[in-house]
Amino acid sequence: MASFPRALRLPAVGAPALLLLTGVLRLVDRFGWARGVGSGLGRASALLALALLGALVVGLRKGLGAGRRGFGADAGAAAGVLGALCLLWDVLGGLATGLRPPGAVGVLGAVPLPVGLLVLLLISAGARRLPDWSPPLVLAALLLPAGDPDLLAAGALLLLAGLAPVGRAAAGAGERARAERPVDDRADEERTGDDQRGVERPNPPADRPH
Repeated sequence: MASFPRALRLPAVGAPALLLLTGVLRLVDRFGWARGVGSGLGRASALLALALLGALVVGLRKGLGAGRRGFGADAGAAAGVLGALCLLWDVLGGLATGLRPPGAVGVLGAVPLPVGLLVLLLISAGARRLPDWSPPLVLAALLLPAGDPDLLAAGALLLLAGLAPVGRAAAGAGERARAERPVDDRADEERTGDDQRGVERPNPPADRPH
C-alpha cells in the first residue's frame, strides 16, 4: 500500500483525538457534571480539530500527486478547505462575539468539509493508498454526530479508526525516508549525538611506516 506524506500523521491522529475531547466536554456540560467547564474548552478543542481537518484535506490532496484524478481531487480539496474555514469562523464566533458570522456560515461549512474529505479518501482508496473499509467508516463517523450531537465522542472514535491507515502510512513514510538517507548523513548524525552526550569515539589507528 502506498504511503502518505509523513506530515499527515499529526492531523490523522490529532483531529479525531481533539473531537473526542470536544465530545466528552460536551457531555460534561450537557449533563451538568461540571457546569460551565465544558463549553469554553470544548470550543477551543473543536477549533484545533477543525484546523487539523483542514490540514488533513490539504495533505491528502498533496499526497495524491498532480496526475491522480486531478479535477475530482482538486474539487474535493477546495470543498474541504472551504468547509473547514467556514466552521472555524463559526466556532470563533462562539468564543468572541465580535467575530460572530452570519447564521448560514455554519451550515455552509457543515456540508463541504465532510464531502471533500470523503472524496479524497475515496480517491485514495481507489488508488490503493487506503483499505476499502476506511472511507465507509469515516462516513459513519461523520453521520453519527449529525443525527445526535451528543454522539460526537462516539463518532470521533470511529473517525480515529477510519483514519488510522493514513496515520500508519504517514509514519511508515517517515521511517523509510530515514532509512533511505545516505549512510554518510546518518553517520554524521550519530557522531553529532555522541558529541552532545560526551561520548569519546576512538581515533583511527595511525598508519605504520613500511
